[in-house]
Order: sequence, then C-alpha cells, then structure tokens
Amino acid sequence: MGKRMRREKSICCCKSPLAGFSWYVEDIWTEIAKHLDGKSLVMLGTTNKWFHCLIMEDSIWKFACLRDLQLPEPQHTFLNWIKLYASAFGNEQGVKL
Repeated sequence: MGKRMRREKSICCCKSPLAGFSWYVEDIWTEIAKHLDGKSLVMLGTTNKWFHCLIMEDSIWKFACLRDLQLPEPQHTFLNWIKLYASAFGNEQGVKL
C-alpha cells in the first residue's frame, strides 16, 4: 500500500484588505479617495461601513471641493465640505445628502 499524501491547506487570496488592520490602510485609502469624483466617492462609501466612515471624513470632501471648484486653500473655514460639494455638483455627480 502506498503512502497517502497529506493535503496542504489552500491559500486563500480573497482576504479583505482590512483584515490585519494597520494604521497605514486608512491613509492609503484616503489618498486613493482624493483622486475620485463625487459619484465614485459616494459609490465607494456604500460598499461597507468602514468605507462609509472613511468617505464621510471632511478632509476628503474638502480636497474634492478645492480641486473640482478650483478654489484656493482657505485659511479658516467652518464649511461643511460635503454639503458644498453636493450643492455645486449634486445633480451631475449623484451626490445626495
């Protein structure tokens, strides 16, 4: 009788990018989000709770407003950037509050 070969555990390559969280993960996704338009940001935010929390960060919408509205960097502001973006591009980009 021949020896049976032991079956090795398969390697799953479908792990969540958030498994084994690192402090740099959020920074990477924040940088990626800075290159997305409003509609893409909203779509990314609907994928799960973690992305929703990330996309609701004011800094992401501030960057989008300054980029898309071509505004200079304000020194002091009390704006709600997502509301400003939605009022400017809401119908075009599909951004809804």
